[in-house]
Amino acid sequence: MATAPPVMSERFPAAGALACEVHGHQRRTGTEIPYVAHLLVVAGMLIEDGGDEDEAIAAMLHDAVEDGGGRTMLERVGSELWPARRRDRRGLLG
Repeated sequence: MATAPPVMSERFPAAGALACEVHGHQRRTGTEIPYVAHLLVVAGMLIEDGGDEDEAIAAMLHDAVEDGGGRTMLERVGSELWPARRRDRRGLLG
């Protein structure tokens, strides 16, 4: 029997919106393919392989900190998308 897909909360589309905000102007190297397509594929593959919402959000935003402002973006992602109990569990506090 297959397992049920993870339930996605309002955090998942919020992560998608943030990914579009950070990467919406970018294209895949050497193509006209929007970079956000890559992020959605990575998140989708992770979900299909049994990942949970936290992991899917991390996959969708895996380049946001590097491309979108460093520590400031890391703090924004943490405060907007992970409640304190989750940030602590994932090691994102500090």
